[in-house]
Amino acid sequence: MKTLFLMLLLLMSQFVFCDQFNYSSDDSICLANKFINKLREDTPFLYEDEVTFFGNFSLYSYVILHKLGYVDEQGEWIKPKPKYSYLCELIRINSHFILLKQTYTQYYFAGGSKTVGKDGLYDNSSYAYIGYVQEQHDYSSADLVSNAKSLIIRYNKPRKSLDFPMLIDGTPFLKYLGFISDSKGVPELGKDELDKLVKHISVIDK
Repeated sequence: MKTLFLMLLLLMSQFVFCDQFNYSSDDSICLANKFINKLREDTPFLYEDEVTFFGNFSLYSYVILHKLGYVDEQGEWIKPKPKYSYLCELIRINSHFILLKQTYTQYYFAGGSKTVGKDGLYDNSSYAYIGYVQEQHDYSSADLVSNAKSLIIRYNKPRKSLDFPMLIDGTPFLKYLGFISDSKGVPELGKDELDKLVKHISVIDK
């Protein structure tokens, strides 16, 4: 049943609704910018913050909450919703993979995407992508840039929320977060990472 529920979530997230959405690149960038600014504040994310940024009950949030006994295999709550977001706090404690800490220039770009198919390109009506780039400048260098980091975030048009995958300099962020696949190919958070996350939440919840 768990596998079936996850499969349904994946299928629903990729279902094409064609012209039912009014996608705004400005809105998607604003949401991404609010998320990045929240990460830079380095303050705890409430569960309500997670809903704002990633929508109500995203796949990877379900994976964590189900493992911790908050929801059943059908995704129904069996315990009160947590005060803090396990998913967003997992991202926050790994935010050093995303953020440059020193002086930087940062900029965003976003737009709808086209998928490469057998017969050429076709519009991806369910997803758009947001690019976020940070640069540290070194004017003594020929290329003027001493360090840079890029983040690509998928934006779910139906949910009007940020989504996975996120790519950091071309590498999936899920790799840094510690998500793995079980024997059936279903994503789960590794035991060490989950234990660390639970301990982290217990500290900030005091």
